Amino acid sequence: MGRIPSASRETVPSDQTSEFDQLLASAGSIPQVGPGSILWHVPKAQQLATALNQYLRNDSSLSDKILELAMLVTARENDCMYVWNAHAASARAAGVPDAVVDALRDRTGNAHHGS
Repeated sequence: MGRIPSASRETVPSDQTSEFDQLLASAGSIPQVGPGSILWHVPKAQQLATALNQYLRNDSSLSDKILELAMLVTARENDCMYVWNAHAASARAAGVPDAVVDALRDRTGNAHHGS
């Protein structure tokens, strides 16, 4: 299967061009790869996804450690190497133990860590 072409102002639904323009003004450019690039085809959905991401990162009660662990668990469960590679180092930096990251990566279930 080929790659999905990047979104453009001409390819988004005509009733969402203003949302597309807002996204572009905020982001500066259209992502060419990764999960985020797909939602640009439906700018309203991308705006909602961005708002959810910002809420989880900035306003929720979840710590960076828990957020990054959730990213890794989800990425590994779905074999999404793009997300895994984007978050493995961040998870370690946020305090997820190396043994946990390695066990998730290797699917060993041998993550021995403290509380």
